[in-house]
Amino acid sequence: MRRQSGRALRMGFVLDVAGYGGRSVPGRDSVQQRLRRLVVATLAECGLRLDATVVDHQWTGDGINAILPADIDPTAVLAVLLRSLTASLSRDNAEHADRIRLRMAIGVGLVERNVAGFGGPVIVDINRLVDSAALRSALDAEPTADLAVALSDHAFALIIQPGYPGIPVAQFTRADVAAKEFSGPAWIWVSTRQWSEPAYLPLGPGDPREADGWRIVARLGEGQAGTVYLANVAGAAGAAVPGASPFGGGRAIDGGSGFAGESIFGGDADDDDGDSGAVNSGWAAVKMFDQQLTADPDVRRRLPVGVLAASVVRHPHLTSVIDCGALAGRGQRWVASTLVRGPSLAAVVTETGPLPAETPGWIALGVAGALAMLHETGLAHHAVCPRNVLLGGHGPVLTDFGTSRAALVAGPGAAADDVLMLGVTALYAATGRSPWADIPAPLAPGIRVTVSVPPGESDLDGCPPWLAPIVLACLAADPAKRPTAERLHAWLLAEVGHQPRSWLPGPVAARVTECQALPPPRGRLRWPRGRES
Repeated sequence: MRRQSGRALRMGFVLDVAGYGGRSVPGRDSVQQRLRRLVVATLAECGLRLDATVVDHQWTGDGINAILPADIDPTAVLAVLLRSLTASLSRDNAEHADRIRLRMAIGVGLVERNVAGFGGPVIVDINRLVDSAALRSALDAEPTADLAVALSDHAFALIIQPGYPGIPVAQFTRADVAAKEFSGPAWIWVSTRQWSEPAYLPLGPGDPREADGWRIVARLGEGQAGTVYLANVAGAAGAAVPGASPFGGGRAIDGGSGFAGESIFGGDADDDDGDSGAVNSGWAAVKMFDQQLTADPDVRRRLPVGVLAASVVRHPHLTSVIDCGALAGRGQRWVASTLVRGPSLAAVVTETGPLPAETPGWIALGVAGALAMLHETGLAHHAVCPRNVLLGGHGPVLTDFGTSRAALVAGPGAAADDVLMLGVTALYAATGRSPWADIPAPLAPGIRVTVSVPPGESDLDGCPPWLAPIVLACLAADPAKRPTAERLHAWLLAEVGHQPRSWLPGPVAARVTECQALPPPRGRLRWPRGRES
């Protein structure tokens, strides 16, 4: 027999403003007004209204208790709730001198209506969590963070631990909480710690330690063509690497049989902005190619050609190859490229969610500029995707030109294909999704799809209205109807304007800052062969 008890299993949250009591009365009034706007905007991103018929809520002066509808999907809402609040709070603080910092607690459990509005054990528990010493300490320990969240153990087990798309498990830290009658574990998330791994990963037993004088220091990541490492060739920070011409040291490429054991070298000795121009400080990104890939004769033929092209092109939003070679004894081929001290777009969206406001437009603007330069010279990138777009402090940088798996396996690409994949990349930046339902989202981080557009309409749900027409134009089934990269650059510039100096959301900017702290070079270094001055 079913009875209408008024109880339902629901997700709820509590917000509490840090330092509220220390403000003046006018200051408190202002904070209350701003907090209401923040909650309304955040719930709107979740598809909800701050209305008693939709979201039960109680204002507490310095915060709010809110209970979400029973029919929402908590696995989808939680990530949007946290990331939207983080972004809204960052924007609000940028407009006001009085910075708001929030503590938040989230739980899942039975909620019942009563004479006071609503209640139940979950309401009590999350109010204990939001006021706990563990959550207060987490916010105090991160002075640049605007938001610290305590997730109940039950909510963590239901929503985060199973690995649903959203926020990676590794972003949460367990804390034991004892507050009044509550005692148990909670899971802490801080808005500036949205990264599951450090920027530079330690080397493993099978990783190389040197490549012709480049001292391998750390892992940067894995790609379809091989593993990328952080490497240093200078004996001290700021020491310039000899050779500034595209073929410094008199080295040459054997265009017929792959690498002839010699290297090319190039770079502007004055270009050291911390993003793509790390030549002057002796740092580079070294990619070790998969030996099964380079065993293919066609790949070995195309690789030197791609390296040559990538060594002579120069653009602020494009990396360049500065060295190449093959490991002694193993024959494993490698290339060293200018280092971008920042994460990939794929990592940013995976770890922090889709990017807000005009950020996807500024990313597309920079990449379109690099493509326009390539296309003007008759070249194509062939591997435009979020994994190959790196976000540095000065802007986006497109990497892997000439040395991607697609370029090595399939040969030269077409300019129209680059434009197609730029549209996919821009949509991914804004929504975290592919435009085609039958092709999974992982296509955008690095799986190159066929250059023909899949049948059916493209799904642009969630794409900003100003960006949608640009993406649709890029996705035109007929390549001849897609805009040129030059036209695309002008279109984007008219929509979003020039990229400002501070262009990244807080969590991404924090990662870029982390990337500036390069690990110390390992051991004694020597110059690559033929480079002694």
